[in-house]
Amino acid sequence: MIAASGKLVQLQRPGTNTTTSSSSSNSRSNPPPLTLASTHARCPSVDSPTMNGSGTGQPLMSPSQIHPLRHSFTFWFMHRAPGQKLTNYENSMRRIASFSSVEDFWAIYSHLMRPDGMPHISDIHLFRHGVRPVWEDELNMNGGKWIVRLRKGLASRYWEELVMAIVGDQFHDVGDELCGAVLSIRNQEDILSVWNKTANLGRANLRIRDAIKKVLNLPMETLMEYKSHTDAIKDNRSYGTSVPSTPAAV
Repeated sequence: MIAASGKLVQLQRPGTNTTTSSSSSNSRSNPPPLTLASTHARCPSVDSPTMNGSGTGQPLMSPSQIHPLRHSFTFWFMHRAPGQKLTNYENSMRRIASFSSVEDFWAIYSHLMRPDGMPHISDIHLFRHGVRPVWEDELNMNGGKWIVRLRKGLASRYWEELVMAIVGDQFHDVGDELCGAVLSIRNQEDILSVWNKTANLGRANLRIRDAIKKVLNLPMETLMEYKSHTDAIKDNRSYGTSVPSTPAAV
């Protein structure tokens, strides 16, 4: 489900069937699925996400059919070749695209490479618009992140579930504490992390942890690691040593 104009709207994957009402009064609460290429398709550019795949320049949806999200978001991507050292992480990131509606989300997401096709040492980020996915951003510098370690082969599934939950406002109980999420593709494992603004908000941080377990359908006893960005800066590393394996990581 997606929060649109203060209401929950069905987040329908492009190309799947759904039953919608023909009543005009329901047109803003039950958007029809977009006609797009499959999730695995690639396109040369997503600079114009409201254009159809035929290149005719015809809008996918009319303005009256646009369903705005509660928050705007931006996708980012970073890749480091093995053996290469990054002198500036932020300069190595590439902004993919921003979106603020259900329709634009699907137009962008449907053309993103799936995590299982990304090279090792790659990071894909989904952050609220205006928040840079770096420790030093003013909205991140006092915060931290919850970390979930995944065995290889699970990243695509869990990343998609997390993206849907964030865009769909399933973390609404923590208000503006949520900044974004990162999937890190590594050689031996893949790592999900969910970033928040304030590292010392114990109760709110526990709500974020429990929300992650819920949206990813993890057992409540799943072990998760929390690391503040202050500690990450001191250690000069995003993630500490591996914590004991969780049901999602074995």
